[in-house]
Amino acid sequence: AQFAWPNHNAASLLKQLMAQNAFIRYDARRQVYHLHNIFVGYLRELFDGLAEETKKLIWQSAGEWHLTVADYLEAMRCFQQAGDFDRLLDAVELDKGNSIGRESKETVIRYFGACPPEIRNNHLLAVVVYVRELLMFGEMELFAIQCTELEREIAGVSDSKRRNRLAGELELVYMLAKYNDIVAMAGHIRRAAELLPGESLLCDHNTPWTMGSPSVLYMFYREPGGLRQEVREMHAAMPLYYRVTANHGSGAEYVMQAEQHYNQGDFENADIVSHKAFQKAGIDRQTGSMICALFVQVRVALAQGDLALARELLDEMRTMARTSRQGLYLHTIDLCEGFLFAQLNQPNQVADWIGVGDFSAGRLLPPVLAYFNVIHGRVLLISGQERKALGLADYWADAAEHIPHCLSRIYTQIYRAAANEKLFRRNEALALLKQALNMALPDGMLMPFAENADLLLPLIEELGRDPELHGVALRIADLSKGVRQVRAALQESLNGVTDRVDLTAREREIALLAADGLTNREIAAGLNISENTVKTLLKRSFEKIGVNSRAQLKEKI
Repeated sequence: AQFAWPNHNAASLLKQLMAQNAFIRYDARRQVYHLHNIFVGYLRELFDGLAEETKKLIWQSAGEWHLTVADYLEAMRCFQQAGDFDRLLDAVELDKGNSIGRESKETVIRYFGACPPEIRNNHLLAVVVYVRELLMFGEMELFAIQCTELEREIAGVSDSKRRNRLAGELELVYMLAKYNDIVAMAGHIRRAAELLPGESLLCDHNTPWTMGSPSVLYMFYREPGGLRQEVREMHAAMPLYYRVTANHGSGAEYVMQAEQHYNQGDFENADIVSHKAFQKAGIDRQTGSMICALFVQVRVALAQGDLALARELLDEMRTMARTSRQGLYLHTIDLCEGFLFAQLNQPNQVADWIGVGDFSAGRLLPPVLAYFNVIHGRVLLISGQERKALGLADYWADAAEHIPHCLSRIYTQIYRAAANEKLFRRNEALALLKQALNMALPDGMLMPFAENADLLLPLIEELGRDPELHGVALRIADLSKGVRQVRAALQESLNGVTDRVDLTAREREIALLAADGLTNREIAAGLNISENTVKTLLKRSFEKIGVNSRAQLKEKI
C-alpha cells in the first residue's frame, strides 16, 4: 500500500479503515492485510469504472511492486495488463524461467505472441528463456519455429560480445534439446563455453537440473550395455558444464555412479559414492542433486533393513524440498516415498496422484514421466490390478522409448512378466522376463529384479534351470532373499508406527506442513492443489490422529 499510494499516509488510512469496518483485517504473524470478498468485489467495480490510462498506471505500479518482492509471474501479468511489454520481458529475464511452470504455459505463449517485434529484439535474452521453456513444455513445433527466428535475430546483432553471449546461451538450450544423449549434450556445452565470455546469465542455481527426477541414472542410461561408458562420459562432461553454469547440478556425475553401484547390488560403494555426491552438491546448494544422493541412501537403507535411517533420510529430503524455491521437489519426494511404500507393499501410503497414475497432477517435467511409471506400475501389481498394468504397459514402453530410458524399459518388461504370471500365463511371463534380463545383464542391473522378487521368484527359479542363466538366477535369488527378508521386517516395523500408519501419504504431507506453521493457502500453493482439498485432508488427519488444533498436531506428528 505504501508503495502504490503517493501520499505517504497508507498506514494511517489502513488503520482507519480497519477501525471503521470489518472488511479489512491484519495478520500480524505474516504481516499481510486480508480483504473481505465483498470489499474486493466493490473495489473491482470502482476499478472497472476508471479511465483506461488510469487503470494502466495502476497495473504498472502493481507490476513494479511484484518485481520488488521477486513475484515475477504476477509482475508479468500486471505489465501485460498495463501494455508494457518492455517491463514484462525485464521480468522474464530477472526470473530466468523459475516461475514459469506447466500451469502458466498458455499465458506465457500468449505474452510472447503479442509482444511487438522491436521490443522483442531489445530483449533477446528473454526470448532465449522463452524457447527454453517451450522445450520444457514439450511444444516442439513452436520451439523449432522460435529457434529459427531467434537465430536470425541473434545473427543481426551488431555488437559481437552481445551476439556471442546470446549465441552461447542458445547453445545451452540446444544442449537441453539433446537430453539424454551425453555426447551430443557435451558438444553444445563446448560450443557454449567458446562463445560465452563467462558464466551463463540464465542459469540459476534454483533451476531444477534434475527436472524433478529422483534418479540421475534413470535420466541418462539410454541403451543396454552402455552404462559404464555413459558414467564415464558424464564424469568427463560435467566439469565443463559446471564452468559455464557456476556449478549448476553439481554432484550429478557421482549420483549416477552411486546408482550404478546400487543397481548392481554393490551397496557399500553405492553408499560411499552417494555421500561424496551429497557433499559436492551441498557445497553448491544444488537441491536436486542432494535429493537424488539421499534417495540412493534411502534405497540402500531399505535393502539393509534400516527403517529408522530410511525415514530420517526421507524427512531430511522433505525439509530440503520445502525450503527450496522449487515446488516440484515436493513431488520428487512423493516419488521417493512412493518407491519406499511400494517396496513395503503399502500402496495406501503412496501419494494419491501416483497411485491413480495421474502424472499431470504433479509439477514434474515431462522427461520424468517414465520414472513415475516405474513406481505406478509396482503399485498396480501389489494392489491386484495386473490387468490394468498389462493394459498400460504399452503406454509405459512408449514413454521409455520416446526419450530412451533403459531403466524404465527394464522395469516395464519386469512388470509385464509379473502381471502375466499372476494371470497364469507362464510361457508369456518367462519370455518377457528373459527380455528384461537381456537388457539388464550387459550392465549388471540386478536390483530391479531383486526389488520385485516377490512378484517374480517362481519365474526366476524356473529360469535358473537354464545352464546359461543358472548363475544369474542364483545371484538374483541371493539378492532377493535379503530384500524379501528386509521387506518383511520393515513392514512389521512400519505397522508399529502408530502416529503415521493411518494417514495416507498426502494426508501426512499436509499434516507435516501444517505442523510447520504453513497456512492452508501456502500449503495449497506449494502442492498445486486447492485450499478446499487442503482443508478436507487436514480435517481428516486431525480426526485420525485425535487432535483439534495445529498446536496439538505439532506435538503428535
